Amino acid sequence: MTKKIKQILLTVLVLAVLTATFAGCGKSSEEIKDIAQEAVKTISGFRVGEWEGNTYTNEKFNLTASFPEEWYAYSAQEMADVFGEVAESLKDTESEIEEGVYIPLLFVIDNQDANMAMSTVNLTAARSILAPDFEAEYTDEALEQLKAQFEQLGTVEAEVVGETTFGGEKAFLVTVDTSIAGTDFVQSQRIYQLYKNGYMLTFTISTLDSEAMNSIESYFSFD
Repeated sequence: MTKKIKQILLTVLVLAVLTATFAGCGKSSEEIKDIAQEAVKTISGFRVGEWEGNTYTNEKFNLTASFPEEWYAYSAQEMADVFGEVAESLKDTESEIEEGVYIPLLFVIDNQDANMAMSTVNLTAARSILAPDFEAEYTDEALEQLKAQFEQLGTVEAEVVGETTFGGEKAFLVTVDTSIAGTDFVQSQRIYQLYKNGYMLTFTISTLDSEAMNSIESYFSFD
């Protein structure tokens, strides 16, 4: 795979972080970016969790994620560089996120050299007083909006799988597979959303190695 294709893929994987968590909201990617950048001004911080080696824990959500040694976790500053202002004021202190604001908690890639990465994992949290109705949010129109984000790469297929489990918790799953034009590569994405302790968590797993998908899912567990 050429470096140019790798760079395009990484850009789209990052874009997926912004778009997948807003599926069904009926907003363009530019509107989403504006909302994210404005939202950071209303928060003073959030408990983003702690890293010890390549193990991430978040006591607020009783979540543990253990990644292989070669995987690389972005720091809060690096997430700010990737996602813009939405991550700049993340601090490891307790405070509440304004309802509806999505905050990135982790971004992990399977190679510190982003141009060589085959897989990425992202987790965002959004405060939600009521448990979301995922079935109602993922309409045909919402799926078409999600697919539109990746059409620059090739043929896109999106599917609402529906209720499943993730890390031992009940979750809602949407899949997006993109066949990269002019190559034999397929970018597979699984977007898991679940409601936990008053927050909606969105896990976006993106990989060019479909056989690795199940292994990546097994890195996560809820106590």
